[in-house]
Amino acid sequence: MEAPCAMAPSNLPLNAKPRHLFLFNDVLLVAKPRSPGTFKLKERVRVSEIWLHRHPESETGFLLGWPSPARTYLVSFCTQAARDSWWRELKQALSTQLRLEPPTTNIKVVFRDPLSGTECSKTVGVRPETSSGEVARLTLDETGNQDCNFTLYARDKDNAPCPLVGYERPHSIQLARIRQSMCAEEGFDLTHCNNNRIPSDIVFELKPNIKPPPRKSHLKLFRTKSGPRMFGVCLSRLCTNNSLPPVIAACLKALFVKGPHVQGIFRRCASARALRELREKVDAQTPGIVEEISSNTHALLLAALLKEFLRSLPEPLLAGNAQEWLYVGSNGRMDKLRKLLALLPAENYLLLTNVICVLYNIAKKAKYNLMSAANLAVCLGPSLLWESSPNSPMRTLPTLVETLITQCQVLFGTQIVSMLGEVQNDSGAEESDSLHSLGLSLDSAELSKDQKSLSRDSGLTLSEDDRESPGLNMKSYSFHRQDWSRQAARMRSLDNTWVEEDEAFCTSNESLCSPPIPPRRHLPLRHIPQMHLPPLYRPPPPPPPTYAARLMLVTDSESESYV
Repeated sequence: MEAPCAMAPSNLPLNAKPRHLFLFNDVLLVAKPRSPGTFKLKERVRVSEIWLHRHPESETGFLLGWPSPARTYLVSFCTQAARDSWWRELKQALSTQLRLEPPTTNIKVVFRDPLSGTECSKTVGVRPETSSGEVARLTLDETGNQDCNFTLYARDKDNAPCPLVGYERPHSIQLARIRQSMCAEEGFDLTHCNNNRIPSDIVFELKPNIKPPPRKSHLKLFRTKSGPRMFGVCLSRLCTNNSLPPVIAACLKALFVKGPHVQGIFRRCASARALRELREKVDAQTPGIVEEISSNTHALLLAALLKEFLRSLPEPLLAGNAQEWLYVGSNGRMDKLRKLLALLPAENYLLLTNVICVLYNIAKKAKYNLMSAANLAVCLGPSLLWESSPNSPMRTLPTLVETLITQCQVLFGTQIVSMLGEVQNDSGAEESDSLHSLGLSLDSAELSKDQKSLSRDSGLTLSEDDRESPGLNMKSYSFHRQDWSRQAARMRSLDNTWVEEDEAFCTSNESLCSPPIPPRRHLPLRHIPQMHLPPLYRPPPPPPPTYAARLMLVTDSESESYV
């Protein structure tokens, strides 16, 4: 069998990495996908040495481990059917291979008696189905230390002590170490080595679960002012009585009202300095910050503040397995997506519904603000879902967020559209706040669109050098069509064709050009007096070619003359 999956350490389920499994009769290969049909081998494991266990919190995965010295991973598949199929096949292959293994083996368990403080060791016989948790209980029962909590560790000379969760099989760990240390010798027989109790360098150690005492911090003469915080704090501490923090609620309400009328909302960048100052005010809970956010803060700065707050959360707003979210979002399964939303914590679900309400109302005005559901998904998706590993595949994240926005009434109910108030009619006017005062910047793609359309927002992207231009009114930082037409008419050349176009332009736009500009006439050419120019320099002709010849003297013997 073979199938793609996501593997994460059992103690870090969010650090999932894409992997591809290949199952043979006696070997399991774990590979990393590189390109279609190309893989890099990461692990080669004997089927007889693996262990399996159900994971109660994962719907499409289970725990899979192997000795090295002991690794346990959460393996997540695309569907529950794939998980059940792999679980059944791995169980069957494991039971078949265990028939070829020695039925029992002896392991050495080392522990320290908490009463006397002396180090003790004990040899325990284990079978293939004996887990590490059972080995710890057997050892503690014989020593009479049932009141203390212990954790079983596996250590060897090559690796640091590795804690065992409780699902591992010490039988496979011991036999794998014997194979590794003795297989190079001639005539190696695993059953013979196991029966003769040939020692291996693997040792199992029981350590008590004692919390270390808190470290005393050194006295600081100058302490920074500590107070209430808003950023970087989990939602369960911020949301009380099933309600959002007042600052976040005011930010969402203001975005609900102002956001649909601002072009490039959630895409255009605000000033880093203005954002930093506003974040410090929110963290310090400055008096009057709620009123300032509700009325005196630009919508683009509020959008940047909301994205900053979502990114600062310890866990993403779409909590859970990121690969499950991406798979369900790419397939468009509304029932599966509704189940994942139902598993979210109450505070995550509350904030998500408010954010989706804002995005849905912004997407409805996409004809004006140029931010459709797809554009909003690209800009806001990384703030809603991420993975700790930097190279994790997140290509289908925009599709997931776009589905949440477009299908919000199906997923959350029809009341989500009016959660933050009734939808106002579009007045067609944008806020008149100056972007120069906030230090706002614009992407090059949006700049080209604004220059082509000459909208009200296009004048907001001018530089400081354009303030003296006669075509600008600095009170509103916008172009007047009347001044623009005059400038265009005055910049015509003296050519007849351009003059005709100028007259046609003024005739068809009499309301824009007042008073009309008279047609331009050619200026008479002045008489240029005749000038005596020096003759042109002509180089002398080249000399005739010279030829070299060889003469031969021939003597006539009769006439005694030379020819």
